Amino acid sequence: MRKNIRLVLISLFCLLVINSCCTKKKCASPNYDVYFCSFTQADADTVIVFTYDPNSNYTNYTDSSMASWENDTVVASCIADLQHNYKLRLPATGEEFYLDNFTTAKRACNDCFPYHPKSEYQEYLFSYQLNGKTIIDSELRIQK
Repeated sequence: MRKNIRLVLISLFCLLVINSCCTKKKCASPNYDVYFCSFTQADADTVIVFTYDPNSNYTNYTDSSMASWENDTVVASCIADLQHNYKLRLPATGEEFYLDNFTTAKRACNDCFPYHPKSEYQEYLFSYQLNGKTIIDSELRIQK
């Protein structure tokens, strides 16, 4: 009987030690930046981002913003969600890019043994359409 109690206590202790190594983190929604790859600073010194209601065929305009230059990549940090459609315009070149039909997937958040709540998942970008072409990527990239 003592041997069983000792085994249970040791098992509980080990479980607590293993669980204490699991650090819970906040399962925050990701920030969706748009990366303009291989563009020169002159090409993309200004990026205007127009936000449209989904399924409006780019007719119901709701918002606009500007982008910034970071290192050798232009990063537009203005896409707050994947529920809208976006048109990105480069005034220097006259180019326009259309981003829509975003699909997402979920991955476990706070996933460490033995702790894994079924309700803690984080949404991430799985695919999107750029000018009508489907791109499977977890980041929004526009290549020159």
